[in-house]
Amino acid sequence: MLRIKQQMIKITILLTIMAVFSFFTTSLFADDKNNNQIKPVHPLAQNLSNIGAFSCAERANQIGSFLTGNTEPDIVLQTPKDNPNNRLLMSTLVVSGNKKSAISSISLAPNQVNGCGGSYHAINYSNQSCAQTILDNFKEIKFQLINKTDVQIGVVNRALWIIALPAGSGCVIFKEEVLE
Repeated sequence: MLRIKQQMIKITILLTIMAVFSFFTTSLFADDKNNNQIKPVHPLAQNLSNIGAFSCAERANQIGSFLTGNTEPDIVLQTPKDNPNNRLLMSTLVVSGNKKSAISSISLAPNQVNGCGGSYHAINYSNQSCAQTILDNFKEIKFQLINKTDVQIGVVNRALWIIALPAGSGCVIFKEEVLE
């Protein structure tokens, strides 16, 4: 009887592992309904799956692709001490090109109402003044000074805002969004 119980426990564990793997691969490699092609997996999502953080892999694929496009980023991933599938995950993506780099800091939180919540902060430098950078890139957004500083903020909605910070003759743009 004890031997049968042990076998049942082993089978249950094996089936659980198979179900988790099946869920992960199904959601990450789901067919695109329009053309039946497999969606590409962003390196951030791949890195999360490599450490066992499956619950936010799909969100990481989405946000990583949005922030870096077709450019291969350098990734710094904070690895939780234990149970990465249930811990806050932080990473930094660095994209280099055309004599300038962009940095995005991403925080992902599993087990939220929306499955995997989080936020990101994308930082870019422009050689142009903040006034010109805002005019060229954010025409539809109204910016205003923050108190008595030279820092401007443009609020897109309750979850997304853009900050323009003068830096020498150029401008540092911070784009911050809460992922809902």
